[in-house]
Amino acid sequence: MLSALGLLVMLGSPPSGGEREALWTALDDLRRTEALYRAVLAHPGNHKLRPFHRILREKRRHERRLVKLTLKRGYADPPVLWDRRDVEAPGDRTAACARAVDQELRNAAIYETAMALPLAPRVMRAMRAIHRRVRNRHIPSFEACVKLR
Repeated sequence: MLSALGLLVMLGSPPSGGEREALWTALDDLRRTEALYRAVLAHPGNHKLRPFHRILREKRRHERRLVKLTLKRGYADPPVLWDRRDVEAPGDRTAACARAVDQELRNAAIYETAMALPLAPRVMRAMRAIHRRVRNRHIPSFEACVKLR
């Protein structure tokens, strides 16, 4: 799959600044995470698996928030490059939760990188709020899921 930066190169349009690249990268990774969680939930018997179901709803809200900001800032919404049918997800709960911990750590790192850039105040607030959710809610939820036997 392509990263947001790879997509920019493919489309022939260099980033107009760190803010657009940060938003596009965050959106791309959110969509990657959503595809993984949908793939996990698609396994038989997993349709309401905790904490995937709840966190997937939050990821969708985060995506809508970032898309809205991206459009308000005058940037296009990057295309969706991820589909759950293209993502291999473990059917085992513990393995799925371990993979989710890795994905959430990746999310957190992307927000931390973005927050080091000069961003518009609204964009910075959104990045901070989503980062806090990832660090304080998502990662601990999946870590607890891994520890369940």
